[in-house]
Amino acid sequence: MTTATSNSHQTLVMQRLASLLTLQQRLRAASDVTAIARILVNDTRHLFEYRVAAFYRQSRILAVSGLPEPVTEAPFTQWLRAVCRHLEKQVSEEPAMVAAEDLPQSLRQDWSSFLPEAGLWLPVKSNTGEWQGGLFLAAVEPWKPEQTSVLAHLAEAAAHAIHALQVRPKVPLTHLKKKKLSIIVAVLIAAAMFIPVPESALAPAEIVAYDMEVVRSPLDGVIGELLVKPNQKVAAGEQLARLDDRSLKARLDVAKQALEIAGAEYRRGQQAATGYREVTTPMPVLKARIAQNAAEVAYLESQLARVDIRAKHDGVVVLNDPDVLKGKPVRLGERLLAVAAPESAEIQFWLPVEESLPLPDQAPVSLFLNVAPDKALSGHVRYINYQAEVSPEGIFAFRGRALLQPEENLPRLGWRGTARISGENVSLFYYLFRRPFAAARQWLGL
Repeated sequence: MTTATSNSHQTLVMQRLASLLTLQQRLRAASDVTAIARILVNDTRHLFEYRVAAFYRQSRILAVSGLPEPVTEAPFTQWLRAVCRHLEKQVSEEPAMVAAEDLPQSLRQDWSSFLPEAGLWLPVKSNTGEWQGGLFLAAVEPWKPEQTSVLAHLAEAAAHAIHALQVRPKVPLTHLKKKKLSIIVAVLIAAAMFIPVPESALAPAEIVAYDMEVVRSPLDGVIGELLVKPNQKVAAGEQLARLDDRSLKARLDVAKQALEIAGAEYRRGQQAATGYREVTTPMPVLKARIAQNAAEVAYLESQLARVDIRAKHDGVVVLNDPDVLKGKPVRLGERLLAVAAPESAEIQFWLPVEESLPLPDQAPVSLFLNVAPDKALSGHVRYINYQAEVSPEGIFAFRGRALLQPEENLPRLGWRGTARISGENVSLFYYLFRRPFAAARQWLGL
């Protein structure tokens, strides 16, 4: 019987020793003081039983057993903070048994309402004597000396863990070296602000024709037939469209009949004059009527000859929507389509007003097409309008044209992309802060 009791006691001692070592390991692995406080108030139960535990530090209750966060304004928390503040002043180094009789009269009367009889105060101090806090435990049974001894080891491990969190790791650079490095970095940044860089702006762009024949309606009429498609290659003299000629043919038939009638009247007048008969209409009038009708016939025949619209030179048809032209009534000189020479492609860009910048003559332009964003086409500005207008994208911008370099492979007309227009060299400081300064001036009204 005695042997069994001895074995049971040894087993209990070993279990407590293992729990103590586990708790010390967890305290050293904690990430902050609050985590250490929660381990002390909740996991110390693996060593000894108690009802209430609290950790006190810097006039605050950091953790209470059984609660995720202590309620600061609760009556129990305020009373327990006052008790710990009193014990911090009275008990300096060693663990101490605490009862209601050891407290001032103002704190003594609430003990029975909040805590069991046996209290234990464990000062948490590092080996250098620095006070790190206090662990307060309250149990039903009185605390035994061997229990306080084990808990003192636990408090010492907690103090060491808190002290380790407060010690700043050493860095290889001294404070003086850090200061010098900061000054060097600041000087380099300030010097970099004066590096000259080309000022640039981005603008939406499109490939358009530099040399383009605008095909217009040769007379009033209706588009009867459209014979080409957009981007179709045509040769000089090739028919592009045809106007409806039915109205002209009808008018020509009427004019020819009028000419025949006028000729018959003129011949009858000649016969009457030869036979000494009275002529109702003078001969000069009849002759003038013949000339008038002949001019009308010639005019209508020339108009019929112009209903076929042909290209003047080789090129590519520039036309947005062919269905719009079919059957459309047109006036003399109205634009129908265009024939562009493919070897005369150039860049048309729309520089937004807020992106405008002073440009030198023949400012360099780089075009990044949407179909090939990894390659840039080079060119130079030919002109920019002095007055801003609304672009096809609906932005207020300056329209400009730029010629491509002769060695560039000419892209297809109509391709779109983004053009970067480069201006004069400015400082890096001005390049970075030009837009913020402009926005600030507009906002402040300066």
